[in-house]
Amino acid sequence: MTRSSAALKIALIVTLMCSAGAEETRAGEETNTGQDVTNPVQRIDLRLGYSNLARTLEATTLILRYDKPLNLGDGWQLGLRIDAPFVYNDVPSLDNPTGSWEFGYGDTLTQALLIKSIDKRQAVGFGAQLIMPTAAEDQFGSGRWRVVPTFGYRYALPEITLGSFFVGAVRYDTDFAGDDDRGNVSNLQFSPTLNIALPDQI
Repeated sequence: MTRSSAALKIALIVTLMCSAGAEETRAGEETNTGQDVTNPVQRIDLRLGYSNLARTLEATTLILRYDKPLNLGDGWQLGLRIDAPFVYNDVPSLDNPTGSWEFGYGDTLTQALLIKSIDKRQAVGFGAQLIMPTAAEDQFGSGRWRVVPTFGYRYALPEITLGSFFVGAVRYDTDFAGDDDRGNVSNLQFSPTLNIALPDQI
């Protein structure tokens, strides 16, 4: 078993254990999967990511995420989020010239979204993410300060099932400062999601 596959299996086990605990706390409540950018849920969880960066380069990321919605009244709320990523990869860099497997802290992400419920079906959210170059070594982050303006729109579909909805999110990831030796970031992202909520008993 390689070091990368071992790390991947350990991270997956931890993530599944945390997810199982979260499901127990939501039993008997209306399901909120957190997929709706206009309907944030208060939670702390672990998220596992895997990237095949090139033929011989891999990266496993374990993200500790905290989401906190704040009710502002009159249909408004503020959705706050912070991601603390831990990265395990074999990417060569000035800090890792031989491209050996290394583990360390990545770039911290914070997010603030102002959300407005228009009616029972519709809601909109807008705000931004700020990604800070906090990586412990070059290979764990971009080395750039990045801002990600974000807009989201949700339309509920109770005709299908209670809790079903369509949500679209648009983000533009761009950098504005940081290490001049690192590449610039310019990435337009579209995230349409159709969520079909299944009944508790099928």
